[in-house]
Amino acid sequence: MTGAFDVVTALQLLVHVPDPGKLPSAAARSGPVVAGTVSGRPEECDVRVSGEVLSPLPASGRGPVVARAAGPSAVRSAVLHHLEPFRTAAGGCRLLDLFRVVARSG
Repeated sequence: MTGAFDVVTALQLLVHVPDPGKLPSAAARSGPVVAGTVSGRPEECDVRVSGEVLSPLPASGRGPVVARAAGPSAVRSAVLHHLEPFRTAAGGCRLLDLFRVVARSG
């Protein structure tokens, strides 16, 4: 892709690039408005619960083996247990997260 854009956005991207400080100036070369979002600190984001329940099971090595051996029912039960504090009266779950938006126009 070449040429200019009206807006350049970086949604949940900054934590995944080696040098996030370079991203705004690089994006500004493509468009006049640059906007990016980052999640709040762990204590500001309920989504951390998904990481807490799955963190004992590494994505590689024995993690998948253990999850398969335990079975979908056991994994589901563990996830639901960790989500219990976030349960709504209707039976769903509500996770609240803080996001910060940074924007600049050229």
